[in-house]
Amino acid sequence: MNTFKSWLVANMEVILIILTVLFLVFSALFAYTHIKQTSNYVYLSMFFYLAIFVLVLCTVCVFCIKHGFFSLVILLIFIGLPILVDVLDSKDPSAEATVQETENVQTQPAEKTEDDLMLDGAVERIRWTWFIWAAIPAFLFGLVCAIYANRNFDDVVSRRFLFRNSDVSVFEVQWKYTFNRFYAGFMAIFAFALEIMMFVALKP
Repeated sequence: MNTFKSWLVANMEVILIILTVLFLVFSALFAYTHIKQTSNYVYLSMFFYLAIFVLVLCTVCVFCIKHGFFSLVILLIFIGLPILVDVLDSKDPSAEATVQETENVQTQPAEKTEDDLMLDGAVERIRWTWFIWAAIPAFLFGLVCAIYANRNFDDVVSRRFLFRNSDVSVFEVQWKYTFNRFYAGFMAIFAFALEIMMFVALKP
């Protein structure tokens, strides 16, 4: 049993994939039940958007877990730079004047579809406090994984590694692995929490 636990800690992305599959099955059953009761087939769009979000998020997080913390940093920089540029452009007076001229030219605003209204409502329902509450169990789970990985480090490395390396080298690798497992555990649970947040936001 300890060997299986050590394998799960060493392959944290497996836990995220299993939770994601179970979550998609649950959300599909929920969508089917809702459509059957209300005959509102627009709700299929909810499940479609949710499935895309969940699959993309799971793929990105598995990639970040497999390739370490720096892959997450690079991804955040890649995503954050366009957002920062957009925010700075929105504060530019010339850009605001252009937006106002464009709004003046448009005499009738385009009507939003039900999908657009559903997504707008989902964005409005998401609160920053949700991310804080999602980070708390993710932090605790990552801490538990880090402690277990540190105490059961011998189950992960080979005997040859222990005999061929000095105690200092083993100590260094052991703590690097401990911090890495904390990061992996945090990412797995936080990503699953984001999936639940998206489901709650889209749920009618």
